[in-house]
Amino acid sequence: MRPLVLATVASGATTLALLAAPASAGQAPDAGPSAHRAAAAWTRITTGQVANIAEAGLLRTADGVLHVAYRRDSPSAADIGFTNISAQGKVVASGTAVGGWATLPTDPKLVPAAGGGIRLVFGGLQDTDVANPYSSGRMFSALADAAGTAWTVQPGALTQSGYAYGSYGTGATTLADGTPVVSFPLNSTLTWNAGGAAADGTSSFAECCLYYSSLTRTGDTVWSSFYANGSAAADQGIFVKQLLPAPGPAYQAPGSTTGGSSVAPGQAVPLVTLPDGRMLTAYCMGYPTCKNVSLWVVGDARALPVPGSRDARELALALEPSGRVWVAWSTGSGRVRFTRSASFGTTFGAVTTITPPKGATVYSLAMAAANGSADLVLGDGSSMFHRRVLPGLSLTASPRTWKRGKGAKVTVTVSDAGATLKGAKVAGGGDSCTTAANGSCTLSYPAGRAKRFTVTADKAGYGDATVRLRRR
Repeated sequence: MRPLVLATVASGATTLALLAAPASAGQAPDAGPSAHRAAAAWTRITTGQVANIAEAGLLRTADGVLHVAYRRDSPSAADIGFTNISAQGKVVASGTAVGGWATLPTDPKLVPAAGGGIRLVFGGLQDTDVANPYSSGRMFSALADAAGTAWTVQPGALTQSGYAYGSYGTGATTLADGTPVVSFPLNSTLTWNAGGAAADGTSSFAECCLYYSSLTRTGDTVWSSFYANGSAAADQGIFVKQLLPAPGPAYQAPGSTTGGSSVAPGQAVPLVTLPDGRMLTAYCMGYPTCKNVSLWVVGDARALPVPGSRDARELALALEPSGRVWVAWSTGSGRVRFTRSASFGTTFGAVTTITPPKGATVYSLAMAAANGSADLVLGDGSSMFHRRVLPGLSLTASPRTWKRGKGAKVTVTVSDAGATLKGAKVAGGGDSCTTAANGSCTLSYPAGRAKRFTVTADKAGYGDATVRLRRR
C-alpha cells in the first residue's frame, strides 16, 4: 500500500477523485426530468421489540448470504437477534445469537472469523453478579460458522476496560490474520484493543464527547472514524484517526463543520476501504440542516457532494466488490434515497427515491452491496425491514415537447453513472426502440392532438426510469 499523505483541508469543498478517475470524469447531474422505480419491496426481518435507536450489524459471507444482527428488548432482559437473507433476497434463518443479558449495545457488529465463520462483537453486562466474568462490562464476542445459525459466546474479553457496555458507538474490524479489533468512544475518550491485548489503546479529545465510531483496515493499519461535538471548531465534526499499529493524529473531515457548528449523525460514521487501499467516509455538510451528503477519500483536500442529498438525515455507505460506491440516506420528508457511483471515478448514477414501509419512520439505515445490487436495512424504532434495490437508469429525451400539428423524432439516451448502455428497451406513446452501442435510439411520433405521455426505459439489472413527453 502506498503511504497515506494527509493534506490540510478546507471547509466548503465540492469535488474529489474517488479512485484514480479518468480525466473526463465529473459529477453527474441529478436524476433530472426522469423518474426511477426500484426493485422489490420491504420485508420485516426482526421479531420482538427492537430497541428504538438500534443499528443493524451486517456481514455478507462468501455464499452471498447477508447476515443481520440487532438488539431486541423484553421487560427484564436484552437479546441480540439474527436474521440471514439469501443471495436472492429471501429470509432463510432467524433466531437469537446472545440471549438474556441485563445490558447489550444497540449497535452490535459482525466481522469475519476463521474458516469462513462470523464473529459477533458486543459490549454488555450479563447480570449483576460481580463474580461473573461476563458482567465486567467489557467487549465480548460470539462465534458462528458460515451458516450463522448457531452462536457461542466466547471466553475472555476483547477489551480490558469495563466501560464498553456504555459505549457511544461500537467499532469492529479484523487484522489480516483474523484477529478482531474493537473500539468504543465514551465521553471524550476513544478506546480500542486488538484481540483482547493486555492493555487497551486510548486517545482523548480536549472536549467531550465522541460518538459513533467505525473501524476499517487498510493494509497493516487500522483506522477509526467518529463524530465529536466539542464547542471549539477544531474539536467538532467528523474525524478519522489511525489506531494501529500505532496511534496517529485525528484528522477533521473537510466541511464537516459550518461556522463552528455541525449536524450530528444519528448512527455510526461509515468508513470503508477502497480497492486501492484508500479509505472513504460519508457525512453531512452544512448547518443547521444538511446541505448535502459528502464523500471524502481520507487524505484528499476536498470532499464530493452527493447529488440530490439536501436535507439528508440517517445515511449509509456500501462498497461493491468491483469498487462501485453506494450511498443511501433518509430525507426530511420521510423517504429513502440512494445512488451508485461509477467504478473508479466520481460520477454518480440516477438518484432513486423509495418510500419506507407503511407507517414507518426512519431511525436507522444500513447497507451492504453486491456487484449490481444492494441490500437496505431500515430501523423504524420498533422493527427492522429489508429491501433489495437495483441501481437506477438515467433517461434523457430530445425533444421533450413539440407542436401538435407536426410529427417528431425523439432521441432517447439511457446511461448508468455517465456510461451509456446498449440494449435498454425504451417504449411509450405508441412506439418503442432498443438502444445501440452509444446508448441511444429514436422514437417516432406522428402529428396529432395535444397529448402527454410517459416513456419508460428498462434493462435487466436496473430499476426502470421514465420521462414525460408532450405534444402541445
